Amino acid sequence: MSALLLSGLCAGLGFAIGGGLPVAWGFPFSLGYADIGGLIGGIIGGFIFNQVVLEYLRPFYAEFIKSDLPKHIV
Repeated sequence: MSALLLSGLCAGLGFAIGGGLPVAWGFPFSLGYADIGGLIGGIIGGFIFNQVVLEYLRPFYAEFIKSDLPKHIV
């Protein structure tokens, strides 16, 4: 849950930086800059989320693979 929250915070921070940094440099505000910043922040947050979740789930992989799954899934 906290990894998902961190992912969202990264996207929000990227949105804020992407919208505020060009204004600080004297450019007019554009929602496009904020969107691009949010996209980059979301990508970084998604990477962090995947790393945390995969590390948490790694001990359960062997048991899941050995479980009684239908043959068409495996």
